[in-house]
Amino acid sequence: MLDVNRYDAVTQILDENHVSLTKDGVRLGPISCRLVWPSEMDLMARIAGLRLVDRWGGWNGQPFTAASGRHINVYAR
Repeated sequence: MLDVNRYDAVTQILDENHVSLTKDGVRLGPISCRLVWPSEMDLMARIAGLRLVDRWGGWNGQPFTAASGRHINVYAR
């Protein structure tokens, strides 16, 4: 299995393709997603009338820091 990625910092689009090479041939699994910064999610939530309740660095409630590889945000009305 190969993962091929291309990231455009201007549009924040990540194009990814999971390429499987097997005896039966090549299988492609394309994915395209837009990366979002926590501050951008906070702004969208505020525009929608929500407020940030909590933010974690993972599903187990780890602290969110500059070194966090992910963020879990909890918003409420």
